[in-house]
Amino acid sequence: MYSPSVDALVGLRNLTVSSHMLINLGLIESRADAPEKTTLVETTTQRIPAALDRVDTPGGTMGP
Repeated sequence: MYSPSVDALVGLRNLTVSSHMLINLGLIESRADAPEKTTLVETTTQRIPAALDRVDTPGGTMGP
């Protein structure tokens, strides 16, 4: 049975919380090039998928 590392899960949680906050800020800001919106796009298209891969992929060797 694979159990993801606590660090990987905490990192994923932090990204989802950050995305939630950025969505709220993005709804207020109307400029397409606002830093909050560009960070949100980067987070949802690159950082969260990478974090999910880290959680979904077993790392190292598994013990007995």
